[in-house]
Amino acid sequence: MLICRAPNRISFFGSSTDYPSWWLKYGGMSINSTIDKFSWISCKRLLPFFKHRSRFSYAKVEEVVNHSEIEHGVIREALRHFDVKEGLDWIHQSDLFSKCGLGSSSTFTVCLVYLLFILNGSHPNKWDVAQQAMHIEQNILEESVGCQDILAATFGGFNKFEYQKTGQILQTRIYPTASFLDQLQAASLLFFTGEHRTSNDITSQYVGGLEAKLEHQLQMIELAKEGEQAFIGENLKEVGRLLSETWVAKQAVSANISTSKVDEAYKLARRH
Repeated sequence: MLICRAPNRISFFGSSTDYPSWWLKYGGMSINSTIDKFSWISCKRLLPFFKHRSRFSYAKVEEVVNHSEIEHGVIREALRHFDVKEGLDWIHQSDLFSKCGLGSSSTFTVCLVYLLFILNGSHPNKWDVAQQAMHIEQNILEESVGCQDILAATFGGFNKFEYQKTGQILQTRIYPTASFLDQLQAASLLFFTGEHRTSNDITSQYVGGLEAKLEHQLQMIELAKEGEQAFIGENLKEVGRLLSETWVAKQAVSANISTSKVDEAYKLARRH
């Protein structure tokens, strides 16, 4: 049996500059950190003694004779992309629920792609996994998703990702001290709003119009650059100030970024 896990992430800066339709023209930059919440996929080959050829257990259970019958788009297209013919038995488990806003769908894709590489006898590096996962989400399924969720789930840790107009993506690890991470965690709140939203449903409404928000998008990149220096300098107050500016700039990109419930929670936190 093969078992793979990938971490969820928190995005700090540059989150709307990681869409290929944007950064291939203007460049982009994002800073994020993974957290101690994970998705797992366990996989084994299914012997040909069952009525079904393959079985996939996630939020629901699918038992299929042909892989083309699979309802889950990522699973179906990933198996097709890797030309998987044999029967498989998959089980997906997660610390968090889907549509939670912490990159959970990408942790699923990353686990899936890595296991398919291994099943095919390959030993991929992290860039191999990230590139194939992004290809499946962005090109095959044509979802309006960025790159940072896949990259965070693949690389793990605290990272800066630079998106270059040449098509290249650069990854740089950020190494805060343990004491600063303790301060950052003590000054941060992460809570469940009770709301579930699919990122593709939200981003598809504004990704095509990002050029019309050029000023705010370029501001997001500059704030990401300043944010990197604030993290490196371990200036917690500056991190907080830049995060607030980033939130305002991000909301200017699309009115659908936030909800009234989130706005009230944010105002309450700021007042205290």
